[in-house]
Order: sequence, then C-alpha cells, then structure tokens
Amino acid sequence: MPPKPFGHLSEREVHKRDQQAKYRAEQCRQNAAWELEVFCKAQRERIARTLKASTDRILAARWGAVAEGDGMFAVTRHGTCEVSKPLRREYKEQSGDHR
Repeated sequence: MPPKPFGHLSEREVHKRDQQAKYRAEQCRQNAAWELEVFCKAQRERIARTLKASTDRILAARWGAVAEGDGMFAVTRHGTCEVSKPLRREYKEQSGDHR
C-alpha cells in the first residue's frame, strides 16, 4: 500500500468530523427553533395585552365602566363581540291584586 500523502485524513477521522458537524448543525437548528418559539410567545402575549387594553378602553368610553357579568353580549355587524352597557334593574313591588 503506498504511503498516504501529507495532510490526508483517515476515514475514521473524516467520519468523526462529519458527525461533529452534523451535531453542531442540529444544535444550531434547535437553538434557533427555541429562540423563535420564545419570540413568538412573547409577541402573542404582547398582542393579547394590547387587544385587551384597547377593548377595555373602547368599552369604557362607549358604555362607561362595565361590571363583569352585568351586561349583555352583542355581536356587531363586523363580527366582533361587545358587552352592552350595564342592564338597568328596577324591581317594583307587586300588589296581590294582579291575577
């Protein structure tokens, strides 16, 4: 067998180097996926907070402060749900004469 030229790597070293490269590539991919997931979660939370604050502000401006559960839900023509102003609850005593 002729001698190997200078700088020639044996097959074992080439295989080892390829495996290390694959491992580094997979780690890089997993890190990028994790960072994207964290970023998307933070964005979703930020959007949800912004929408809730905007909705609360609009409902407070339109109907005044609405107590939780003291209004009626209505679907607007735009397909959004809103809470109506608080229901006016008036109770009158009924006399026993009404039958």
